[in-house]
Amino acid sequence: MKKCVSYFGNKIYDHVKIDFQDIKEHNCDSIVLTFSEEDMQYYHKNFIKIVEIAHDLGLKVYIDPWGVCRIFAGEAYSNFTNLYPETRQVLQSGRSAPAACPNNPKVIEFFYKWIDAALDCNPDGIFWDEPHLYLDWEGIGDSSLACFCELCQEKFYQKYHRLLTKTNFVLKDTISEK
Repeated sequence: MKKCVSYFGNKIYDHVKIDFQDIKEHNCDSIVLTFSEEDMQYYHKNFIKIVEIAHDLGLKVYIDPWGVCRIFAGEAYSNFTNLYPETRQVLQSGRSAPAACPNNPKVIEFFYKWIDAALDCNPDGIFWDEPHLYLDWEGIGDSSLACFCELCQEKFYQKYHRLLTKTNFVLKDTISEK
């Protein structure tokens, strides 16, 4: 049986090596390293070395887009929608959400940059950690569904030949995938 454990937060090489040795001694053969926007911006070179340490100990490494654009799981700091507020998901209520829309070209472009940075670290793979549309985990008090931005509305219309509205958004059972 393969055993994997998630590892995040530590970038001090001596501690990382001790932790990875302990992980290996507990019969794990792989780790998931979280790689946030902050890690990509400030600690990219550290991650190259951390992956190397893991590989030297015989661990496989999968890199996780921890909290990236607030589309993936994780509580990591995300600055993307602050820098590009026009990329935010639009809630059913019309309010913008603190998460980027995965259909937005700027978001897609950023994901390609994230993937390039992650692959530059030489992992054995990438772990897409719970990609999702906005959920009110931040507590803004709006549990409306997302995303109702113009891009999502257009994609919905092209696929289903009807407008995306508050009522048909939840009609997933009546819309067949052909």
